[in-house]
Amino acid sequence: MKTRNGFVSNSSSASFIVNRYYVSDYMIDKIKAHTEEAGFDAWCVDVEEKGIYLSTNMDNFDMMAYLWKIGVPREAIKDY
Repeated sequence: MKTRNGFVSNSSSASFIVNRYYVSDYMIDKIKAHTEEAGFDAWCVDVEEKGIYLSTNMDNFDMMAYLWKIGVPREAIKDY
């Protein structure tokens, strides 16, 4: 699996995985509730045992900046 070093800000779609090893239950709850910060439901969030799968068809909310804001370390995030 490749790690993406940068994300296209005006992309029409995006997806990545957050490694569950690096995130707390608090962070998972905040990721699920990202719509409170965005003001709309911009991302599909699928929480599984080993990873949190995030995807969108329209990249209107900077999920990467939000993940960093709530404390998710950069090394936890992988492109898929």
